[in-house]
Amino acid sequence: MICLAVKGSLLDAYSHQAEWMPSGAALDLEIAILLDIGLATMPIGIAGLALSDLLNACNSPLRHLSVIGWACVAMAILLGITELCARHRRVIGNATLADALLIGAAQIAR
Repeated sequence: MICLAVKGSLLDAYSHQAEWMPSGAALDLEIAILLDIGLATMPIGIAGLALSDLLNACNSPLRHLSVIGWACVAMAILLGITELCARHRRVIGNATLADALLIGAAQIAR
């Protein structure tokens, strides 16, 4: 039931064709959502592969509980500041290719 509600919400959000898509393209709505998610995931995937030796080492300093905890606190503060400063004028249907890549790059900086 919840999955259907989420899927319906995503489809409603994507009811308008994204600006970066070719104007005559007859892409299915679910394929457009999948493409955006894939593009936004690519930068963090590349960073994870590049740092896999450091991240997967047993005694890596990045795996300490304090590092993970402070990273979560810092991310919560950044998300809170962003929410307070956001203008809430854009809808996801107006997302561009640059927006998807920017979201992916922001995941790396986190």
